[in-house]
Amino acid sequence: RHTEDHMIFGLSSGGIAAFMAAWHRPDLFSRVFSGVGTFVGMRGGNEVPMFVRKGEPRALKVCLQDGTDDAWNPLFGNWYEGNQMLASALDFAGYKTKFDWSDSGHDVGRATLIFQEVMEWMWEGWPADVVPGATKNDLLSKVLVPDSEWELADTVVNMPASWGNMVYYPDMSLAVKETQGSNCLNQVIVDDGQNMYEQPFYWLHSFDNAQLEIGPMEFDADGNLWVTTNAGIQICDQNGRVRGMV
Repeated sequence: RHTEDHMIFGLSSGGIAAFMAAWHRPDLFSRVFSGVGTFVGMRGGNEVPMFVRKGEPRALKVCLQDGTDDAWNPLFGNWYEGNQMLASALDFAGYKTKFDWSDSGHDVGRATLIFQEVMEWMWEGWPADVVPGATKNDLLSKVLVPDSEWELADTVVNMPASWGNMVYYPDMSLAVKETQGSNCLNQVIVDDGQNMYEQPFYWLHSFDNAQLEIGPMEFDADGNLWVTTNAGIQICDQNGRVRGMV
């Protein structure tokens, strides 16, 4: 069955679950409706807007619904504000979006009331493909090719025997090394060809609070560090920040 035939919907924890299912598997879902979604500090829900801003845009239509009285448990954050943060991130990343903000609480009432309207918006234009939008992420906009998809280049990559867990900056003044048991890469100061001092510097992202599997990494001509991980290729700037994930 074609991806364009599939939508996923959920409320509360089911709302964030529906969004993450669609975001991780746009090959299975093209539309997602989240009501009072739990995009707060529970199991990393507060990090979702960050992943959306830094990630390659998915081919998704997204509807978020929440209300100002949605304060299910303030210990973990504000549900309404969390949804607003995600809405801002989705717009930044170029997604096709519909938002419903009201004074409703943490319940099914408002989502039920607007369900028909949301379904009409969701399926408008079907069966035409939903296509990714244009992100405002300046680094990703330079890397991604519009109106194109990833293609398999090879099934086997032979790494040079000299490759290890350390790479050097283009001018050889700095190096980066993997640190076992950490999702942080250390930056090393190189003086006269000798590795002198180091500190944690490149903070990589992982899904589900998991230990990353880190593979080959390399600097580009601009000094950005490209790191292959099981959470995607993470592109870090010269200040050690992940700017893009593909």
